[in-house]
Amino acid sequence: MKNKKRTILNLIPLALLIGLSIWVLAIYSDLPQTIPIHYNMAGEPNGWGSKTNIFILLGVLGVLDLFMVGFTLIPRKYAIDFINGAEGCTQEGKELIYDASMDILRIINIFVNLALGYVLVAPLCGYPMNYVWLPVVGIVSVFVWGAVKCNKIKKMHQTDAKG
Repeated sequence: MKNKKRTILNLIPLALLIGLSIWVLAIYSDLPQTIPIHYNMAGEPNGWGSKTNIFILLGVLGVLDLFMVGFTLIPRKYAIDFINGAEGCTQEGKELIYDASMDILRIINIFVNLALGYVLVAPLCGYPMNYVWLPVVGIVSVFVWGAVKCNKIKKMHQTDAKG
């Protein structure tokens, strides 16, 4: 079951990227030649560029997806040796920390796709850019939740230093 969940978590960003790419290709010819490409803190456009800039953002998102999904596929036996902060932890604890860390990375990848997807879609559809902070809060929340989870795992699986 865990492998199926992890496969689904790896495929969600890919599905979002493919869906976003199809949508961009479908509306591309209807877009004006000049579109907003940068926004101030109030969510108002303050930079303009060619509509081909959309493909740069799609490319960045694709590279991020490949990197993040690729990172979660590092074989367990190589990655466990590099888990920081797991000194004095049992092998089972290190494996649980590895699993939790990779799940956290998968979830963060989904939030990154949602954030960049919103940045791409909002101006093209006339939505305000001042809601882009929502996925960012999600990413920070996942980091905090993950750090707490990994710390609990470490405490539960510490080896006895005396013995």
